[in-house]
Amino acid sequence: MGKPKRTKPMREPRYDNVYTEGVEWLDSLAGGDVVHIYYDRPMLYTTPLPFDLSALVVFADEEEDVETWLIAPMSPEMRDDLHAGRVDLRDAFERPFGEMVGQATLDAAGRVTALHWVPADTIPSDWLPPAGERLSPAGEGA
Repeated sequence: MGKPKRTKPMREPRYDNVYTEGVEWLDSLAGGDVVHIYYDRPMLYTTPLPFDLSALVVFADEEEDVETWLIAPMSPEMRDDLHAGRVDLRDAFERPFGEMVGQATLDAAGRVTALHWVPADTIPSDWLPPAGERLSPAGEGA
């Protein structure tokens, strides 16, 4: 029957990696596909991602000349539920597609200088939209 194949043990995921290469889609942090909150600029919006996914993007924090934005990947179903007002905004960040949320750091010129993918449950709660806050379904007044 032969010798069984030896497989390498899976490595533990590393959440301290910083990715700055190959993130051209992050250029969409400047605007977004559907803007939900605008205050001098888009502050909360959805934007398309590769592979038929979308992301909910929100401004999270600012220190000196550095901003932090959160990126929650969403399945088409979550995006539709979010836009229809069936789920809270916070749900998209607490239950992202792939269980990870992106923390993008932008410099004063608005360029992405780092992107960390972290487990959703490690995001500070004061960076997230308030619980119970939903979008108004399309065609209805806010």
